[in-house]
Amino acid sequence: AQRQITPTSTGTFRILDGKLSTQTTGFKSRADAFTHGKDAYGVFFKQGAAIYRELKSPTMPKLVGRWRAQSTQYVFREDGTFEFGQVSSGFEWIAGSVAPGTFFVDGHLVVLEFTGLHTTVMPIGVVTDRQLLIGTTLFVRS
Repeated sequence: AQRQITPTSTGTFRILDGKLSTQTTGFKSRADAFTHGKDAYGVFFKQGAAIYRELKSPTMPKLVGRWRAQSTQYVFREDGTFEFGQVSSGFEWIAGSVAPGTFFVDGHLVVLEFTGLHTTVMPIGVVTDRQLLIGTTLFVRS
């Protein structure tokens, strides 16, 4: 009997002649064409429909403002305070959902200290002037 290999998401890759070739344990090999370049938002790497960009560390001026992902919203202020919660389609906080606190940024990490609750450390990065990645969620400046 032949032993079945369980996918482990480990493997190797090679970049040659405009193709990215990958070999991952338990999966078929693949070779995909890619492009790279620079546009108004900075450098990028494109493979298929996916575009990958460098995440920049947020500065206070770039972070301050209202950021929304569907019905979740952060409001960061210059004084180091923030509000987080659920909002309606008109940007009004849903009753009982808003959680205030203080924050600070250290490179690609944001420390969120929720008033009277807990402290959370999350990865953060600026994609463009209008896009901010917090954790695994892409927020848009609103």
